[in-house]
Amino acid sequence: MLINIPKNNYIQLLNKWLFWDMNINTLNWKHNKQDIIERIAVYGDENDEHIMYMLYPKRIIKQCLKKSDCLNDKTVKYFSFVFNIKEKNFKCYSKIHAQMSF
Repeated sequence: MLINIPKNNYIQLLNKWLFWDMNINTLNWKHNKQDIIERIAVYGDENDEHIMYMLYPKRIIKQCLKKSDCLNDKTVKYFSFVFNIKEKNFKCYSKIHAQMSF
């Protein structure tokens, strides 16, 4: 069971390819939360998502996702459903629909 592991050690349990362009050993769960949450949301699998919920409370995950400008349409729809947030409340929503409307 993972309950007593320090939070920075959870990062080591994530898929390494999520952070292919970063040094995973220097990631800090507090200081890099936006990057960590965005990468898990867009590219992670179920295990990564489970670890995300162990690292952060849902309110922090929601805040980070809503202010992200790099989510794709599929990710917005999924987390809109999971957290019962209107799609238009995601910062990237207007960007996604602007790209789709030409």
